[in-house]
Amino acid sequence: MWGEDVGGEVCLDGVGSLLFLDASTSPRAQSWLDSVQRDGQTCATLDRAGMLILMPAGAQYRHCRVSTTGHLKLRSSPSLNGEIIGYVPTGERPRLLSRNGNWFNVEYQGKTGWVGAGYVTASGDCG
Repeated sequence: MWGEDVGGEVCLDGVGSLLFLDASTSPRAQSWLDSVQRDGQTCATLDRAGMLILMPAGAQYRHCRVSTTGHLKLRSSPSLNGEIIGYVPTGERPRLLSRNGNWFNVEYQGKTGWVGAGYVTASGDCG
């Protein structure tokens, strides 16, 4: 997103996580943006100029491992209002797919959902 009219929601086709390269720094500072998936797109709100890169689900987390520290609710969306679709017992190591703020998107026993980042122990490069 370049130019003087910066700000607003940007959506890219595909599902994954969004990496932002800030145009105001040299070299470009990188940060993972909080994003939502909607209608086969990944969307985020930008407040400054830079480059946005869609990373396939799980690509940036290939060197990250998570382990649950309690019996966790697996939710349909990264929110306390997300429907509970299952549970992940203490000490399990679900497969990490992406991160959205304080939530990890994981796959556990064939279900894909969200768990609170504060209730897992993360090791490696977890962004």
